[in-house]
This record gives sequence, structure tokens and C-alpha cells, in this order.
Amino acid sequence: MKRLAVLLLLVFAGCVQQQAPEQVSDFITLTVRVNNSQSVTEDVVELPRGSTAFDAFSEVAVLDYSTHPVYGVFVEGINGVEGSVESGYFWQYYVDGELAPVGVDSFVLNESATLEFRYEKPPEFW
Repeated sequence: MKRLAVLLLLVFAGCVQQQAPEQVSDFITLTVRVNNSQSVTEDVVELPRGSTAFDAFSEVAVLDYSTHPVYGVFVEGINGVEGSVESGYFWQYYVDGELAPVGVDSFVLNESATLEFRYEKPPEFW
């Protein structure tokens, strides 16, 4: 009787369909916005997983930037709109609506997100 139960268990176990593990794509889809305080452009881009926010913005806009040896890329202007100390307006970028915690070239993208560069006065200028 035990042998019959084990045999039936093995037969039925073989009939259960195993789910294949979900495959993770090597690419991610991003929504990329540029808000220059006068107009907003929005594009959808697909980039390899592990790209940076800088890579994503470079796909949709002309970036004027400098590279600091310690702090990395500093975006000074986008599509001809430059930040300045005189105006107090600068370009800041956001990930899913939150001010990004690191520089634009240091934020590694491993999942889909909404990125936005905003031309605005940082809080210390308000």
C-alpha cells in the first residue's frame, strides 16, 4: 500500500506543471522629462540595465556640463537654458518625483523609472 501511495505521488508530481522563472530583460524603459520652467518635454527611452541617469538625459537633450574630479558631472545647461548664480536657477534632477540623492552620472538605473530635470531655484535660494 505504501508503495502504491509513493508511486501515485511520483506520477502526480510529474504532472504538475512547473512555472519557468520570470526572465529579467537586459533593458529598462524610462520616462525622461525636461522642465525648463516654460515648457516640459517628455520622451520614453529604452536603455541597458545599469545605465546612468546621465545616459538617459543625454538621449533626449543637449546637455552642457562640466566634470569635477571628485563630484562628477555637473549639468550647467540643457537645450541652451543655462543655470546661473545671478538668477539663482539651476538644473536639478528627480527620480520618481524625489530629488535625486547622488550626482546624475552616479545614479545607476536597474529598474524602470521616471526621470526629470527641472530648472528651478534650490531651497536655499527661496
